[in-house]
Amino acid sequence: MKKKLEFSKWLVAGISLAFALGLAIGVISVLRDGQSLGELLMYIGAPFASVTALYLVKAKAENVRKIERSYETVVTCESEEEGE
Repeated sequence: MKKKLEFSKWLVAGISLAFALGLAIGVISVLRDGQSLGELLMYIGAPFASVTALYLVKAKAENVRKIERSYETVVTCESEEEGE
């Protein structure tokens, strides 16, 4: 069974693709005129750091929910065993 890709992963992939295209254009620009290096570095750093940080926060929240659910399952199983 094929797993459907989540919206957030599509979003990250789309932003990464746009970022890579902009990076390629920026590198060409820097090679032609070295004075635009600062702008290229800002273009690289700001969105990439933001997207990465937000994705990691989302993944953390999902993992916390998974751990809580598995803990609830373990506690429920143990209480059922004690009642027997």
